[in-house]
Amino acid sequence: MADLPLTLALMWAWITYRRFGDHPLPGVLLGIALLTKNEGAMFAVIFLVIALVEQRRLPVRLLLGLLPGILALIFFKTVIAPTPTDLFEDGNALSRLLDTSRYAYIVREVVVQWFSWGYFAFPIALVCAWADKRRVDVGALIAFILAILGYMFIYALTSQNVVTHIQTSLLRLIMHTFPFFMFAVSMRIHKPVMTS
Repeated sequence: MADLPLTLALMWAWITYRRFGDHPLPGVLLGIALLTKNEGAMFAVIFLVIALVEQRRLPVRLLLGLLPGILALIFFKTVIAPTPTDLFEDGNALSRLLDTSRYAYIVREVVVQWFSWGYFAFPIALVCAWADKRRVDVGALIAFILAILGYMFIYALTSQNVVTHIQTSLLRLIMHTFPFFMFAVSMRIHKPVMTS
């Protein structure tokens, strides 16, 4: 099961990014996530967008750390194991994307599974963190929201049976996202103050 290594690589990438900023180490860890599972690609994009917005410039050193992972993934996907995506294979991607009943089912299942596993405590933790005037890591919270929305978009677009797809994968995907939520409300790593 590659979900736990993916979650750990993503979390360490976020922690090192919060600690060191634009540095190759978070990029290397993102590269590991990228090579661990397909979901790592979505998180790498989310991560880079957040870094770009927060720093207001291209995170060049982070990208240099990520580059070996990107090159290895491209080589793997094109040379070693080229596999077609199932998203567009039946030609009905647009009709699935516009099917509002599909979105209603997906949103309902995400909410039900989230709350049925006790994750109802997390929104309470967020409210408590704000009420307590603690600093909330907005970037981690945005990463969490974008990841959930990204997974929901894939569910809406896939040509697989959406019911079966959600039943067999959603809890694993929640495992990838919930550490970002917990990080957002429970801790904030600051750069050390350099004294001369």
